[in-house]
Amino acid sequence: MNLVCSHCKALKYKNDANGLCCANGIGTDSIHFLTHIQQYNNCFQMTSFGATNAVRENFMPTFKIQGQIYHRAGSLLPVSDSDNKFLQIYFMGNSPQEIDLRCAHNNLVKRSIVEQLQTLFHQHNQLIILFKTALDLMPSDNHKIVIRADKTPAG
Repeated sequence: MNLVCSHCKALKYKNDANGLCCANGIGTDSIHFLTHIQQYNNCFQMTSFGATNAVRENFMPTFKIQGQIYHRAGSLLPVSDSDNKFLQIYFMGNSPQEIDLRCAHNNLVKRSIVEQLQTLFHQHNQLIILFKTALDLMPSDNHKIVIRADKTPAG
């Protein structure tokens, strides 16, 4: 592996086809996405992480969980005068505004990739499709959605 791709700097074998690593520079979004996959995951999280006791013993970016872990979903609608967060973003119904909120807190993500992922999730993720229609199906404002991960639906 003594050849270097002029586009993505990947190491290549002598007989590797041109464009195999990055499609002659077209695949730079793929490389960017894989490099920053955690930030893209954060853009689409529906809940925040919680634990009864998280212990950090030093400066390392790891921690130990003692007790119970859980996800905080919060309200489906934002409190007045605050931005939509986590699951609330999925209910906005305004795709450009959703993308803006997803990108606002992370300058490492590319808007075009966030837009492609959002479109993919809105079209093919059954949970997101269900959540997006949930507010329209509610007969009043006094209902709650409860997710029971320990239960399996009948059928």
